[in-house]
Amino acid sequence: MNSSGKVLLGVLAGIAAGATLGILFAPDKGSNTRKKIVDKSNDYADDLTERFNEFVDGVNKKVDSLSNKAGQMAQNVNHKAEGIMDEAKTSMKSNH
Repeated sequence: MNSSGKVLLGVLAGIAAGATLGILFAPDKGSNTRKKIVDKSNDYADDLTERFNEFVDGVNKKVDSLSNKAGQMAQNVNHKAEGIMDEAKTSMKSNH
């Protein structure tokens, strides 16, 4: 995970902890407090899942792009090697 991903995760964890503490210290019945905690936890989990999926999608796009570039480079090297081999064959034929 890159540094911006770690920062985002830290910020989200801080927000979740702050919201949970705020709910715990708010004057309300225990059952209402527990329900609020569960609801907020689900909201944060959904948000974190969405952000994680976006991050993974971005990484996958970069990997695909790099893979395509590597394939193109391999083809270029192959074509150059074939050209060099053809030149060497031609040179050997003309020397004999």
